[in-house]
Amino acid sequence: MSKQIPPYSSAIDPQPRAITGPHLGRIHDRVLHVLAEVDTGYPADRSLANTFRRARDLGSHDRQQVKEEVYGLLRRRRLAQDQLLRGLRALKKSPELFDPPMWLRLELLTHLILEGATLANLTYRDAYAVKRIPNLFQRIAKKTPRSPPTTTTKSIDRAAIEVSLPTWLYQRLADGVGIEKAQEIAQALLERAPLTLRVDHHRSTRSQILQMLAEQGISAQPTPIAPHGIIVDQRIDLRNSALFQEGLVEVQDEGSQLVAMALGAQPGEHVMDACAGAGGKTLALWANMRRQGRLVAIEPDKKKHDALKTRLPTAGRTVEVMPVALEDLPANQHGSFDRILVDAPCTGTGTLRRHPDLKWRLKPEDLAKECERQIHLLGAALPLLKPGGIIVYATCSVLREENETIAEHIVASAPELNPHPLGELWGQAIAKHFGQGAMCRIGPGPHANQADGFFIAAFVRASL
Repeated sequence: MSKQIPPYSSAIDPQPRAITGPHLGRIHDRVLHVLAEVDTGYPADRSLANTFRRARDLGSHDRQQVKEEVYGLLRRRRLAQDQLLRGLRALKKSPELFDPPMWLRLELLTHLILEGATLANLTYRDAYAVKRIPNLFQRIAKKTPRSPPTTTTKSIDRAAIEVSLPTWLYQRLADGVGIEKAQEIAQALLERAPLTLRVDHHRSTRSQILQMLAEQGISAQPTPIAPHGIIVDQRIDLRNSALFQEGLVEVQDEGSQLVAMALGAQPGEHVMDACAGAGGKTLALWANMRRQGRLVAIEPDKKKHDALKTRLPTAGRTVEVMPVALEDLPANQHGSFDRILVDAPCTGTGTLRRHPDLKWRLKPEDLAKECERQIHLLGAALPLLKPGGIIVYATCSVLREENETIAEHIVASAPELNPHPLGELWGQAIAKHFGQGAMCRIGPGPHANQADGFFIAAFVRASL
């Protein structure tokens, strides 16, 4: 983060204004304001929401530009910092000359010029910062490589800089999947994630929704793998549309849709979503069950629980929502579920396209804590499963420690569990993309329209 790279002196840069003042322009000011809040540890999506709530002078196009610039810099921030430091060193200028507000302004301008902005664009946006170090941005524009790294022989630190990941995180990724695959994943995480919808296939069809979108002038296409998904090619807000308000569609990444399908939930079964969160997969499971049977959603966090309760009536579904910890369920629930989905809390590294600020907040100790929690949740879920029942473990992580290592641990520690082929759960049309094994990874990338990064492992509990 900019607070750590580079170090700052306590000297105040002789700038004419604070970053939140009015005269840099309404868009530039808002971008800097959000980034400054992110540097305090505040999540970018919340800061953007709060900023937009107060910004009555920003139209929809302006808001989209603010969002794109914030997320664009957060995705590629380490590379922007590296190029800025190189430019300063070439001009024999120390980064300690600048206080945090000015350094943030220089970072943003560096990102913009790396994305193709001209010097005239930068001067229009922030003339004082451009003139602060003459020839700095001309040098950065000339020296920056425009193509992704291809060599696997460079140092881990250099490779991590070029894909804008913390070195420790890139090292963990490379240790788990190998250098070449790590490069592919890290490059995909630099891209902007698509807007993906899931059609409630018991109320409409994908073809009908695509037609309705086309009639509204909205370009969209089917997801490559998930049978009920739609990728919207335009950056639009559908939350106030009739499609969304009537529950015909939900915003849900294709990988998340596939996780719900991997459980293979059938009408009439007793099914549990053991880590329901805000309920995206819960809604998908209930649709897959044709709203027949018993679906229990466990979510102890009050905010997420309340969000889930709010979403259910909108989509016309009845689901039992329990605001309790998994291990606190009464003993009469043991052995009562045909299928359990444990979509465990994790580092979220598979979603860094959507939440790029997360990678700058993560620490190695966070990974260790998540792994402990994942093992605990699987252990708490297992007694609830019927003999012969299916339990699916999933994460939105790209790190082996949270994925294959946890799956291997649970098999070794629970002899009554056996790996179960995913193809028998989500069908051969999907299995042809991922093989016939009991574990698979989904995404991210390498193409922009592909899913976020997920891991899935399926197990069956031995019959009595």
